[in-house]
Amino acid sequence: MVNRRVFSGADASRGAAREPSGGRRLGTRSGRAALLCTAMVGVALAAGPVFTATPPPVPQFIRYDIDSGVFGQVTQGINVGDIDGDGRPDIVVGGDNYLVWYHNPDWAPNLIASGFK
Repeated sequence: MVNRRVFSGADASRGAAREPSGGRRLGTRSGRAALLCTAMVGVALAAGPVFTATPPPVPQFIRYDIDSGVFGQVTQGINVGDIDGDGRPDIVVGGDNYLVWYHNPDWAPNLIASGFK
């Protein structure tokens, strides 16, 4: 709100400022009461529940034991990504001797590279 003070009539000689609409400005007794009532209504509205939200769904995990078969090795790095572009996350494992890709959903091992050492 723009702070505009209008001095007019008898009030001008006493220095009482009035709003252009004719109402009293804040800081006077009636202005404090209006401000206090507004603040109390705001507190009452803020204290109540604004909305009721449902909790997000809990993700479900399924454990798979993946057999490394002939590609068993000490794992030095592992990463997850869509290697073949089917939209499912595959696993790539790098180790002492092999770089192996495990295809989702059957988790069959596929050799990418070998002979690192």
